Amino acid sequence: MYGSEPLLLVDLHSLNDETTRVGNHVFEFMGSIALARKLNRTLLVHTTAAERMHREHGELINIWPDMELTFSNDLVSFATVFDFFKFHCCRYYPAIFELKNCSDSVILVKLRFLQSYKYVASLGLTEIRHLLGTNETLTRIAREKLITPEKLAQSDHKLCVHSRRGDFLHTYHAAYSDTNFTLPAIQFVINKLNSSVERPLVIMIGDDLEWQTEITQLLKKSSIDSVLLPRSKEINSPIIDWQFSEMYCDTVLLTGSASTFGWWLAHVSKGQKVYYNSVYQKKKRFGDMFIPEDFFPPYWISLKLERSQISQILPANFKG
Repeated sequence: MYGSEPLLLVDLHSLNDETTRVGNHVFEFMGSIALARKLNRTLLVHTTAAERMHREHGELINIWPDMELTFSNDLVSFATVFDFFKFHCCRYYPAIFELKNCSDSVILVKLRFLQSYKYVASLGLTEIRHLLGTNETLTRIAREKLITPEKLAQSDHKLCVHSRRGDFLHTYHAAYSDTNFTLPAIQFVINKLNSSVERPLVIMIGDDLEWQTEITQLLKKSSIDSVLLPRSKEINSPIIDWQFSEMYCDTVLLTGSASTFGWWLAHVSKGQKVYYNSVYQKKKRFGDMFIPEDFFPPYWISLKLERSQISQILPANFKG
């Protein structure tokens, strides 16, 4: 049916959970691609997961180039099953890669979130940018229609500030973006920019347009040029933010740093200079589910707010 090559079937938790969003989906999908290559197996994704990717994220034209590589429940009976659904969201489990010791021709792996840079690091930035490539319409809008080229040309450095409020305001675990951290953190990062940067532009990107507008108004009172990245009237896709980041964001500041969407926006950014809020959880409610050294890449820089002042903290895995 599929030939004689060894197969890796993946059952993806987030793509079978209607409450999850694109950041979660991409972590699982990218991690599955990396895992299949490490195991030297042909990757097969369940038909229902592939259909959801096409239905909700059809603009990602490269991430699933061959839709024949899917499987139905009929193939499961031939597979040796490995269940990693018990693993926590945001930490790295190297035991997954020990599956290379399994010689069975068909294995089914149940994967949950895979939210660690370590799972996808082997793919490399160039390939990840390719896999997250979009159709021409969305790419054109990101380049020309969100912020005018004239406005972008007036600045010599774009600081993209990603915020996550929305559901984070009400979740039990994740810390949301707030004004107390965001304003001094923006000023801190601007002060850190090279002295050759004379005209920085702060670009607010996020899911709470009213709050972001308040931030831009407060920044302008401090003589900091800032704009709000608008929603496109032509296409309703949050992925356009990732495309914009790849094209324009010289520096990224993550203010709601547990956001997986923000993670990918920073990961593909043009300048590859990333700062993030060290407070990613509410009152340590993630417990051992979230290991910052596994979630945040080692060249990203952590910022801490203390007594209304921002300080820079180099995480344990920092590699500058």
